[in-house]
Amino acid sequence: MSVRVFIPPGSAGEVTLDAEESHYLVRVRRGRAGQEIEALDGASGRWHATVRAADPRAARIALGPAIPTPAVAERAVLLGMPDRAPMLEA
Repeated sequence: MSVRVFIPPGSAGEVTLDAEESHYLVRVRRGRAGQEIEALDGASGRWHATVRAADPRAARIALGPAIPTPAVAERAVLLGMPDRAPMLEA
């Protein structure tokens, strides 16, 4: 599933994409009715989706099951302090 589109946060069921996303899906990525894609809401939500209508100005997609987001491993960044003498000479 390499085609991804952005949808408004809180969307559910069948979603009509805005003109920019519709153009991207239909003209740029050559999306067609019945094609499986991935929908992202910009707030860490991802869904399997199916293209229902491939209109370049108002494409419609049907959201399917949510894709679980893997847990992010905690990271620590350690910084070393530079020598004081070179910092004062600059």
